[in-house]
Amino acid sequence: MLTLQLLRKYLQEQKGKLLALMLLLVLTTGVQLVNPQILRFFIDSALGQAEMSVLLYTTIVYILVSILYQGLKVASTYLCQLIGWSSTNKLREDLIDHCMHLDMTFHETKQPGEMIERLEADIHKLFDFFSKLVLDIINNGIIIVGILIFLAFIDLRLSLMLGVYTVIAIYILNKYQRYGVKFWVKSHEKTAEFNAYIEEKITGIEDNKASGSKTFTINGCIDILSDLFPVNIRAYLINYNLWNISVVISSVGLVIGLGFGAYLWSMGQATAGTVYLILSYTQLLNSPLEQIRRKLMDLQKAEASIIRLEELVNEKSKINSGDLKLEKLNDFKLELDEVCFEYTDGKTILNNISFDLSRNKTLGIVGRTGSGKTTIAKLIPRFYEIRSGSIRINGYKTSSFDLKNLRQHIAYITQDVSIFHATLRDNLTMFNSGISDDEIMRAAKEAGLSDWIDSKSSGLDTYFEKGKDSLSAGESQLIAFIRVFLRNPELIILDEASAKLDSVTEKYMDKAIERLTEDRACIIIAHKLSTLDKADDIIVLDKGNIVEQGEREKLMKSSDTVYYRLRNNVLKEVLV
Repeated sequence: MLTLQLLRKYLQEQKGKLLALMLLLVLTTGVQLVNPQILRFFIDSALGQAEMSVLLYTTIVYILVSILYQGLKVASTYLCQLIGWSSTNKLREDLIDHCMHLDMTFHETKQPGEMIERLEADIHKLFDFFSKLVLDIINNGIIIVGILIFLAFIDLRLSLMLGVYTVIAIYILNKYQRYGVKFWVKSHEKTAEFNAYIEEKITGIEDNKASGSKTFTINGCIDILSDLFPVNIRAYLINYNLWNISVVISSVGLVIGLGFGAYLWSMGQATAGTVYLILSYTQLLNSPLEQIRRKLMDLQKAEASIIRLEELVNEKSKINSGDLKLEKLNDFKLELDEVCFEYTDGKTILNNISFDLSRNKTLGIVGRTGSGKTTIAKLIPRFYEIRSGSIRINGYKTSSFDLKNLRQHIAYITQDVSIFHATLRDNLTMFNSGISDDEIMRAAKEAGLSDWIDSKSSGLDTYFEKGKDSLSAGESQLIAFIRVFLRNPELIILDEASAKLDSVTEKYMDKAIERLTEDRACIIIAHKLSTLDKADDIIVLDKGNIVEQGEREKLMKSSDTVYYRLRNNVLKEVLV
């Protein structure tokens, strides 16, 4: 069960803190159980006409013990919170790392809003699980055992009766608690669906405004909330029923304590202080049962989160990493041999694609939208697994290489570049503090972009945030190019990288591409055919098939070629 795995993995790393916490809990429980004994002594002493000094000292002791109890409670609460934050932060880190290693087929089926709900909201519920639920239940268990032991010294029969009562009460509460978990699972799923919907609409807010789809968007919210509301109502009603059950259980406990205390009083076997002590311990016994009831209500939510996180943990990548390491060599050769691929069963995207690419060579790929150009680009760094055929680098299948090592040697640049709310330096180094400013400027100079960095208001310290000092689409591409120079990969893949560039920024990019293609293999995918003037060879795709392939110069010299007609604007319908 994932619950036990979570406890074993993330709590055992904090054994020292857990031992300290257990000691605090035992001390807190002991002090809590001592106070009723002090009050019994005070009552019996007062009724027995004890001296005022005895009553005064007893009162002082009671106050000091109460202060000690509160201090211990604060210390244990602080330690619980510390353990909870440390555990859930480590869990969040591990889950994000796990998701980052899942293949693209997983990420394409999950919206950002849903992933945020799982990685933030669900884990936040587990914070209560780690910091409060488990340890509070243990603490209340210690209190119950302590009370029963103290009661055994008063009367063994009372201790046994309340012991049986406690076991039955916990069984009933736990049984009903488990019944409610499935409803909280549904609630979390619907909440994640709602968050994903909101995220999607906010992301496309410009299109929604321009198309006048405001009413449609609001109706969509209403539909999802209409499904969420009854699910939440059912889950909360079960919680309230759990509260009703606990009220009945508490009443039964008080009846048992009051009845047995009255019996002992009538038989002359108990003083007034002892009767008060029995009632006090009975009420104290109901207090941890009430706490357990509340924690079980929270545990319903926590278990629902655990179930959803377990589904995430059980997701396995379809891309398996190999063991080979690709080292930088003088020779670099990429080969695709009869590669076939489909995103969904039965729908072929690529059919028998074959070509090779060596160092110092640039391959241009052109074709209709949906012809498979970007798919080829994504298959090379193994974002997806091919159906048949092979992709080899230096004679070895890419599936035999270590994934991380393979992708370190491949730079894939698209027209959509991620820019983070951070400094230009962090955006260039991808938060790698090991890269010095000198290395950054050297890479920028090599890319021919050092003047562009110098033009920014604060140079590398320029901070980018939404709506202020933001970058244009073209400038974002320039950042992507400098990132590539910092990595110094063997293969460069440019997927419509110049699609959003203005004429000035395109000049910067042209210089960067000239330098990028030196001593490297390069693939350029473009609708803008002038971008392919730097290519040595051309592949024309149509519906996942290669319809033409050859040296660019030769294709341009023959008026019978598809590429020639494209460049001369004869077959405009070939490109979208």
